Amino acid sequence: MFPHFADGGGWTTQIVLVNPTGNAISGVLRFTDPGGQPASVALNGQTAAGDFVYSLPARSARAFLTPGVSGIERAGAVWVIPAENNSAPAGSLVFSYRKSNVRITEAGVPASTPGSSFRLYAEASGRFDAAEPGSMQSGLAITNASSTPATVRLELINLNGSPVANAALTLGANAQIGTFLNQIPGFEMVSVPFQGLLRVVSPSPVAVVGLRGRYNERGDFLITTTPPVSEETAASSGDSYFAHFVDAGGYTSQFILFSTGPGTSASGSIRFVSQSGQPLDLKLR
Repeated sequence: MFPHFADGGGWTTQIVLVNPTGNAISGVLRFTDPGGQPASVALNGQTAAGDFVYSLPARSARAFLTPGVSGIERAGAVWVIPAENNSAPAGSLVFSYRKSNVRITEAGVPASTPGSSFRLYAEASGRFDAAEPGSMQSGLAITNASSTPATVRLELINLNGSPVANAALTLGANAQIGTFLNQIPGFEMVSVPFQGLLRVVSPSPVAVVGLRGRYNERGDFLITTTPPVSEETAASSGDSYFAHFVDAGGYTSQFILFSTGPGTSASGSIRFVSQSGQPLDLKLR
């Protein structure tokens, strides 16, 4: 499942499905609106009311693109439903925004496995609601993966591990919501700047992806996604890796480390290596 897509109003979405197996696989891509109902979209020039059949030969990949020609922005979720006795494909989704035929921003959404509890990094600064240059706001997209309504509990925690605010979102069957922190009732009065964690707990499975919006110095709206960490499956005693970082030449990298569940702690070291595998002396602040 992809918990967020966007099309129209300058937005387009591309989905890439990969068949890593030695057998042909097939299934359906199902687009749903925030209410959980089939969404009428076009993929690769073909329009359908929600469902698109995919077929992938062994060890192949295929891309699907929405046109983005509508002046009205639409958003929702995309369900990847394998045919009976077929393996699920791997995949990723990229949504992008163009203004005056110039691509302003784009972000990737990995395929998500629904779960019941997640943690995400959250940050807010500046007057984001007033589109102040340099302002930033975290958010999230959640899709209810069950056929019954769910009340999802949200908890903001500061960097010291102390609760800051609580909220709840009620999602109908198969419904989706994409929102920033300052739009969630119960979080709108959280003082900024803020840095901490957003904890998501649901009585039934939900798919989650973090959002991070920013207005740059020119006033352009930029967005990226941040991965959620499942409290159910994240525990590990081995090494973890960031496969890529960049520093200098106009680039900076921000590393965010946090515990994977309530009442847990972690310690260790961060080691930086070059592309050739040699140690790097990198200053952190």
